[in-house]
Amino acid sequence: MAAAASHHLPASLRPNLTRGRRSDTLIGGASEDFRMSEILPAEVQQFFQEELASGRYPSERELVVDAVRTLREARVREDRLRAEIQARLATLDSGKAIPLADDDALKQFLDEIEQEVDREESASPR
Repeated sequence: MAAAASHHLPASLRPNLTRGRRSDTLIGGASEDFRMSEILPAEVQQFFQEELASGRYPSERELVVDAVRTLREARVREDRLRAEIQARLATLDSGKAIPLADDDALKQFLDEIEQEVDREESASPR
């Protein structure tokens, strides 16, 4: 990930995100710093170290920025899916029922919702 993308990290975190021994990396808040080893479960710390060791990220900061961006995108997608499902449920509630004969028909219905959200996401600028 390019260094230019690091501006997506909230300003309150930027000044306090420091490099040290990887297991002692500091993550800062407005008034207090925490060592990752104090706030993250061991399996998350291990994953973090593996990602850094893989060379995919040039720094701890870039890994954190990418993780936050990925989480944000997942939340946006989840919100869109929920909204689309609610809209379709409202259609059903208004008496415009769509007969779903079995579980396969339900799965197809839900797949169509997901595909529609995917199309909307690909059409919208990032």
